[in-house]
Amino acid sequence: MLWALGDATVRRVIQRAHERAVATALRWLEDEVAETRWASGRGRAKTPALVVAAFN
Repeated sequence: MLWALGDATVRRVIQRAHERAVATALRWLEDEVAETRWASGRGRAKTPALVVAAFN
């Protein structure tokens, strides 16, 4: 609501904060959660990165 009702400056600040939050969350997912498994399901390894699509 604040973004929708705010002026251009408020919208810019909220947009930047949102973009930083998304980047931080994705970085955390890459560092702490993302892993891959082999076909057997026994071996696991950290993945070097995630492929993500983001839409505004």
